Formats: sequence, C-alpha cells, structure tokens
Amino acid sequence: MKTKADMELREEHLRRVYGEDIKRRAQRKEEILSEMNINKEILHSISMNVIQDSVKNQVIINDIRSQTRQTSRSISRRNETERLMSLSKLATESTPKKK
Repeated sequence: MKTKADMELREEHLRRVYGEDIKRRAQRKEEILSEMNINKEILHSISMNVIQDSVKNQVIINDIRSQTRQTSRSISRRNETERLMSLSKLATESTPKKK
C-alpha cells in the first residue's frame, strides 16, 4: 500500500520527467478511453440490432417456406384424393352388375 509521501514522490518524479503537460495528457487519455468505450457500446448495439434483424428475417423466410410446404401438401392431397375418387368411380362402373 502506498503512503501519501510515496504518492507525492511519484507525482514529483512524473512532473520532473514529463513536465506540467502530464496532466493534460492524462486527461486526454481518459477522454480517448471514454470515447473508445462509448464507440464499443455503439458497435455492440449496432451488432445486436443487425443480429436481431437477421433472426427476424430468417423467421419470416421460414414461415413463408412452411406455408408454401403446407399449400403444396394440400394440393398434393387434393390431387391424390381426386385421383383415387376417379379410380373408385371407374372401378364401380367397370364391374358387371348382377341381375
């Protein structure tokens, strides 16, 4: 743990090495770090929005595909039912009637 005297010695050393400009550099560095954090948050937010939009679009596409498959199956079932009905009708017409 640093004592107050150690901190004062460190500050004096930094002042001798870097001059009075160190406070401005430290403030600027803090500002830059703050801006970088804000930019990271914005980038993360934008990324999450893009992912959410992508998921929403994929859900819509999947719903459309599902509806298309259901429609296709319904048409196939209807066609198959019609085919079987016509075969059944032909079978009943072609069987000889008993007297």
